[in-house]
Amino acid sequence: MGSSTFDTTDMFTDSYRQTIIRWINIRSIHSSRDLWGAEDPNLFIPERHPLAFLAFVVGPRAGIRIRFALMETKICSIHLLENYTILSGEHLEEGFQIKDRFTVKPKAINIKLLKRF
Repeated sequence: MGSSTFDTTDMFTDSYRQTIIRWINIRSIHSSRDLWGAEDPNLFIPERHPLAFLAFVVGPRAGIRIRFALMETKICSIHLLENYTILSGEHLEEGFQIKDRFTVKPKAINIKLLKRF
């Protein structure tokens, strides 16, 4: 990873434009024993990373988790609608019984799925 900037240097009566290039050696940071301890820096040790097992729960990857779940739900819905006819079940007219938890959801949804040919 690197960046470059331009600077003007005056020497005597002439002016020179020079390019300053800065490089950060990412590989040396990832494999530095000074940063990661005496153990082998190439080994994954979860104790070094407090959120190692929660990678898609917090931080910048949480949005990926939400978008993936929404996309997966849409694909399942499309698959159901393409391959099945959805009919009302026997006890549909009784209405939904709501289960109160952290989120409100019905205890059961009474429908029939008829396979299309």
